[in-house]
Amino acid sequence: MLGIEATINQHVAYIKPSTIGLNVSYLLSVFESAYLKLRHDSEEAGATKGAITCTQIGNLSIPLPPLAEQVSIAHHLTVESAKFDTLTTEAQRAIDLLAERRTALISAAVTGQIDVRDVRAGIPPARDSKRQSAVAAFETWSQQAAASALPAAAELTDEDVVRMVKESR
Repeated sequence: MLGIEATINQHVAYIKPSTIGLNVSYLLSVFESAYLKLRHDSEEAGATKGAITCTQIGNLSIPLPPLAEQVSIAHHLTVESAKFDTLTTEAQRAIDLLAERRTALISAAVTGQIDVRDVRAGIPPARDSKRQSAVAAFETWSQQAAASALPAAAELTDEDVVRMVKESR
């Protein structure tokens, strides 16, 4: 019948401006900005199903600046809206990436691909191979020093320990 696929019900209103000096994009912006107020008014009137009535639309006061200004306002709103859309997209991409990294980190920790014991102890993880090499070298030296110090430490008396602590201050 219409020649296109469409759904029509009681919640659709056809609006045909009676003036030629009205930019359609500007009119859309006016309706978009008025939408929440119209819905609120409808619900405040006791409606159980949120809807905007034809009476509300008919009573809507639409500011009508000169056509050039309408075009300028509509263009400005489109540009600013695009900026918000870009920021929203970037924020969602960051959220998705963080969620993906979190999942990968949990998976790596559970499967033993990374050691998280040091994280719990507050030791920052090695960031690069140079640092990893330095940490490994220190751990090796520390183990060797501890092994060679144990026999000598066993021979120390309490007085020797007290004297060494005082000298270190």
